[in-house]
Amino acid sequence: MRPSNPHVNPEPEARGAVSGAPLDRPDSAGLRWRLIESLQRVTVASERYVDSAARSARVHKTDLHALNAVLESERSGEAATASDLARHLGLSAPATTALVDRLQKQGHVERRRDAADRRRIELHTTDLARRTGSRIFRPLALALDSMAGAYTDDELRLIEGFLHRASTTIDEAADGAARRAAEED
Repeated sequence: MRPSNPHVNPEPEARGAVSGAPLDRPDSAGLRWRLIESLQRVTVASERYVDSAARSARVHKTDLHALNAVLESERSGEAATASDLARHLGLSAPATTALVDRLQKQGHVERRRDAADRRRIELHTTDLARRTGSRIFRPLALALDSMAGAYTDDELRLIEGFLHRASTTIDEAADGAARRAAEED
């Protein structure tokens, strides 16, 4: 059974169609454009959730993005550094230092020296950060898990692959935009 989305109106003019976009075409190009629009809506909805969650937890949105980046590094078996965080978030060195100082003061991250290279300072999340993240994002995760239950395992693998590739493509586009902006300065 395929889930239907009551929030999607198939009429291009009702979706705020961009002039010249292939939205009214029933072929592959139209479908791809509708996927792009759907990703834009997911991005906006996600940002709205993060804004609300950050306000309710009395944490700055950038702090949540930073904690997520450190957690992602930990999940991949790597330790994040302040330099990694600066690149990931597009922050200057002084802004990153202030951010890490704030996260450390709040008890969300710890700075630790790398055992192999004592000059390198690694960032690690604390139990408090993981509990805070769980409190903030568990309701969303449960809602998304419930929604995903309407799909077969094969469909979920396909969606997972698409979203992974979309995320990589967006990251690459962001890196390209940052390079172009730096070249213009």
